[in-house]
Amino acid sequence: MYSDASMFLIALLAATGIAFVVIGLFRLLNHKISYRYFVGFAVALTLLFITFQKINKMNILLGNSPGRQTSAQTLTRKWRDVYQSKNRSREVPLLCFQSGGEICVDVSESVWNNIKEGESFTVVSAPGDGEFFHTSSVYMDNGNFDFDYGLLVIEILAAIFCLLKMLFLRFPAFDKFGRSNDIKLFDESRRAEE
Repeated sequence: MYSDASMFLIALLAATGIAFVVIGLFRLLNHKISYRYFVGFAVALTLLFITFQKINKMNILLGNSPGRQTSAQTLTRKWRDVYQSKNRSREVPLLCFQSGGEICVDVSESVWNNIKEGESFTVVSAPGDGEFFHTSSVYMDNGNFDFDYGLLVIEILAAIFCLLKMLFLRFPAFDKFGRSNDIKLFDESRRAEE
């Protein structure tokens, strides 16, 4: 499902994450850091992994990475699903086909308008994934890519900040938010003993 470069990046990310979580846990237990940075790093790393997985799947589905599976399907039904939220409604055009039951995929308005029941259309899927998509799907839209890449940058920056703060840097502007009262009391009692 993943290219060699993607697998290398996943393995590197996992190994680095595990190493820093172990180091962070050791420092946390020795009262050298606040638990907030440890939890923040773990959360940022988890979100980073999830976002990377999604971007990789989107690249496979678009054919930018190897592994895309395409299949021709016969349109059995087309309809619009209506989503309502905060007194607003939005219609999503869907095309349905049979593959062990009815499966519906969202498509763009132009694709929905130009196809009739009984005609053939192409769907794509990633290896080992039972989820089907049309290439005009919102899931593979450029705006979705831009959002996910922006999210990836924010997650990387958050992980780096928490990692640096957790391991050795001190940012005085953030100290009042980052250190718990228990650690401050521990530091003060330690100074009093010296």
